[in-house]
Amino acid sequence: MYQTGCVAAIRQVVKLPKKMLRVLISGESRACINVMEFEEPYMRANITVIPDTDTSIEDTGAEKNPMNLDAMIRGMKDIFKEYLLKDPKLSKELAVQIENINELKKLVDVIAANMPFSYTDAQQLLEEPDLMRRYELLAYKLVSEIQILNVKEELQKKVKERVDKNQREYILREEMKLIREELGDDNTLSDAEEFQQEADALKAPKEVKEKLGKEIKRFKNSMNSPAEVGVIRTYIETMLEMPWDKVCRDHKDIAYAKKVLDEDHYGLEKVKERCWNFWRSGR
Repeated sequence: MYQTGCVAAIRQVVKLPKKMLRVLISGESRACINVMEFEEPYMRANITVIPDTDTSIEDTGAEKNPMNLDAMIRGMKDIFKEYLLKDPKLSKELAVQIENINELKKLVDVIAANMPFSYTDAQQLLEEPDLMRRYELLAYKLVSEIQILNVKEELQKKVKERVDKNQREYILREEMKLIREELGDDNTLSDAEEFQQEADALKAPKEVKEKLGKEIKRFKNSMNSPAEVGVIRTYIETMLEMPWDKVCRDHKDIAYAKKVLDEDHYGLEKVKERCWNFWRSGR
């Protein structure tokens, strides 16, 4: 149990159904507990009232200088207005009430009482009797809450953008799928997916796989051009069929190669001569 609390006066008691009561109370002063008395039917406490002090304000000269005091009031109102923009749950009536307060002590106490601070933060403000220190503490907590709400807002914005993007992509993919089905081009997409799976499993150099990936994307997007689809399909199938991970020894028997060319390829003398010259230079 905290040792510092609020002395309050009961202003109204309203009976509600199911033997419940609604009690309206108003705070009157701070107080600290001297002795607790546990008597039936409720606890009693011997207390000492803690008066408000304005020592810090007197030290700053704000009390003697109306301009300084007015600047403090306006500064607190500006911070509270900024908070209101971030947290619309606070009532408009409270905003009007705060705007009409021109006494520093009342302004600080009303804002502190209506802010959704944690119990610990609210207790910390309650336990501070010095007005200037309470003012600074409230301003610090308000600014901290604004920063937290800014971070929360930014995170929510990023999450929403990511969800919207994923949702949009999903809808577009489903629409494309339906369009392809209507046009009878669904096989193109299936072939593209099959090509991509084969390309992923292909044991080929990185450059080859990157080129294959680009051609598969072209294949997906060229459904309305049958001639182009045919050319790209042939290229992809040829690339996938090539033995990228297999190596064999070179056969450099020029005489045997000449015999094979002469037997299997009639004519083409100039072409065969260039082949022989190439083989000779590579021996």
